[in-house]
Amino acid sequence: YMKLFADQEDEHYGEYITAELNKTGREIAQVTKKWFRIQKLKEQMQAEPHEWIQINFLGPHGDRIEILKIGRDIEAATVAEFKDSASGQLYGMYSFKAGKEEHNIVAKRLWDYMKEKLAKMQPFIDAEVHRAIYGEDDT
Repeated sequence: YMKLFADQEDEHYGEYITAELNKTGREIAQVTKKWFRIQKLKEQMQAEPHEWIQINFLGPHGDRIEILKIGRDIEAATVAEFKDSASGQLYGMYSFKAGKEEHNIVAKRLWDYMKEKLAKMQPFIDAEVHRAIYGEDDT
């Protein structure tokens, strides 16, 4: 079985279901409910492209994608201001304050910059987590 999930957190904590995928013939896969919901939203987005927008988020729990209805879930003015002309998508950052998630839509160039910075920090973070768990260096 193939396993499909939406993001790193979803891979570990998401609820998996069995789904039949018809893109490459009849293929059975284990997918998370979140992944399945995103795929259904992407289908709807293709049918009504001017009514939906994909947002690519970076944050402490990894990358994730959300698809929002313009005018209901996100203001049309925000979409007009921040929509990347090359990809047709939005980019954002999320964090947590007092246990509550906060998010901001940002220009793609800032998102790219932050993604690069986070990638460079990951080996250091992994080493610190290893040291905290095992009390020794990863080397």
